[in-house]
Amino acid sequence: MKIDLAILEKYTEGRMSPEEKNDFEKRIKDEPGFKEELENFILSKSAIRFASNKRLKTKLDDIGAALEDKYTRKTRTLAYLMAAAGVALLIGMGWLMNHNFQPRKSYEEIFLSYYQRPEINEMSFRSTAGDSVMMKWHKAMDHYTAGDMQEAITEFGHITDMSDVTFSSRTSFFLGICYLESNQPEAALQAFNRVKKNSSYGYETQFYKALCYIKLGKQEDAVELLDIVRQDNNHPRRKEAAKLLKDLDRLIR
Repeated sequence: MKIDLAILEKYTEGRMSPEEKNDFEKRIKDEPGFKEELENFILSKSAIRFASNKRLKTKLDDIGAALEDKYTRKTRTLAYLMAAAGVALLIGMGWLMNHNFQPRKSYEEIFLSYYQRPEINEMSFRSTAGDSVMMKWHKAMDHYTAGDMQEAITEFGHITDMSDVTFSSRTSFFLGICYLESNQPEAALQAFNRVKKNSSYGYETQFYKALCYIKLGKQEDAVELLDIVRQDNNHPRRKEAAKLLKDLDRLIR
């Protein structure tokens, strides 16, 4: 799929109108390959910035070497000082580029950079649930694995209605993921809020709730939750939370 680069540029720089943005993000959800095209565009822009910085450093190194050859031994110290000044300039420019001149990401772009559908790591487990619940669970997970999110939502919803304690948190977690995959972040938040904090899905739920807030543009809520994750030394997502906070910080400035 080939997409007009001007459209991708306009989206990543946050210059779209609300209507254009909604249409664009609908295409991300509905059209196969559209999300991949956007991600490739983002990666190519990062590669170009990196290459530009590398060329600048090489140029400054060449200037420093030329200065050393030009001056006599007596004035070689001056050449080293000038080369050092070039390095300092490079560092300063690199800092500015990283903190001020990088294109600001949109909320959707940040979401796409960090979101990944959780894999199923427990195909079977001990449970006191009845056969009907187990049957619904396996049907739901089959749909989830196949990417049939609407069907999975239906099956997970049936399990929730059965009020089975054994499946309560795990069902709510995967139900939330299905809603998020279906571009329904508000419904996803409601499902995630039913996951018990002390369950085996507690940590993951915190991270995906933060992604819901980002998708909804609720930056303060996302920052508050990510800061809790970042400060928890036992949290498996603390490093990702720290990176996410930096990306969100760029949206403020």
